[in-house]
Amino acid sequence: MLAGALQANADTLYTFNTNQLAVIDTLNLGAVSYINVSGLSAGERLLGVDLRPTDGLVYGVTSANNLYTFNTTTGAATFQASLTGASLTGQSVGIDFNPTADFGGNPSLRVVTGAGNNYAVNANTGVVGNTANNIGNGYTAVAYTNSNPGVNPGAGDTTDLYYINTSSNTLNFLNTGFNSPGTNGGIQTVGSLGIDPLSANGFDILGNGQAYALFNVDDGTLNSQLFSINLTTGAATYLTTLNGTFNGVTGLAAVPEPGSYAMLLAGMGLIAGVAARKSKQRV
Repeated sequence: MLAGALQANADTLYTFNTNQLAVIDTLNLGAVSYINVSGLSAGERLLGVDLRPTDGLVYGVTSANNLYTFNTTTGAATFQASLTGASLTGQSVGIDFNPTADFGGNPSLRVVTGAGNNYAVNANTGVVGNTANNIGNGYTAVAYTNSNPGVNPGAGDTTDLYYINTSSNTLNFLNTGFNSPGTNGGIQTVGSLGIDPLSANGFDILGNGQAYALFNVDDGTLNSQLFSINLTTGAATYLTTLNGTFNGVTGLAAVPEPGSYAMLLAGMGLIAGVAARKSKQRV
């Protein structure tokens, strides 16, 4: 995806590090605002964030194995549940909601770790499932397609799952069998990112198929850098660098331009500050 193509859409990106929320306007990449995160316990840090399709809220998991929702205007965290059944402490983590599973009332929060864990979490109760089916090492970010707030993709649609592997520096893909990829042909490599990101990162896909990623790149500066991701080739295209203090990014939520986003939310009565993504969708 070329940087020039991004100018057609005024998308807003929300990304977090251990104690701040950064708000990025893709039409004004030089004007990033930073908001302090509140409501977490002392020493507790975010590991990953994503939009939940059924309620339009941004959820995050933390190093204390807690699940929160976040107000993207104030940075305030609201406790939702404690994770039970597995521990994420010390892990490099990627999370994303499966829209079909979420609207179907099933465990829908996909959580992967760099150590190869591949969990399906019930975001209502915090129960961690699918603890026996591991994937390979190095997968530290995931994003489903065809996910829009308040829009049930329906049983006839399909969703795909994209992974970023920061050991091989590649974009990867799976279109079925998310709980047990090994029995469904395995996770396929799309292509090289063309950069060398560290394990902490954020990744999300908009409803129009536009994908963004935030990486701390191993280039000597370790600054957090924003890229667009080509879902066909895997190539990462540089967009901008955040300020030198916003490092250790742990998640990304992308919001489409206000007009299309408002139409999506009109039937739900939701507020802005959540993410929308769409493409295909398979269970």
